Amino acid sequence: MVTSVPVRKAKWGILNPPTEVIKSPLFPRQKEALWWLVNRENSTELPPFWEERDGEYVNVLTNFHTGKRPEPLRGGILADDMGLGKTLTLLSLITLDKCGGNTGWEFMWSGRLLIIH
Repeated sequence: MVTSVPVRKAKWGILNPPTEVIKSPLFPRQKEALWWLVNRENSTELPPFWEERDGEYVNVLTNFHTGKRPEPLRGGILADDMGLGKTLTLLSLITLDKCGGNTGWEFMWSGRLLIIH
């Protein structure tokens, strides 16, 4: 009988959105989600069920072998409960994508509308 199951949690980071665009502060869970989303979009890992063996790539489910590295799977599903800030987290992801670390963009606020030029 198993009384406890060890949980292996990967080391997560936090990421802050560009504050010149995202004016609302993010909660720590949203900053972790933003970090996770950015890492998923920039992943270079092998897709699930693929392994590198002796210089070639093998799909362990189908036993398909190829010399060409499979494209990584990017993205993910942010499935927090309702009201935990998915919209603000995804808007932060979009602004990070558009701004990066470099804010060569012009941002103008017009009431509730953000104009990016």
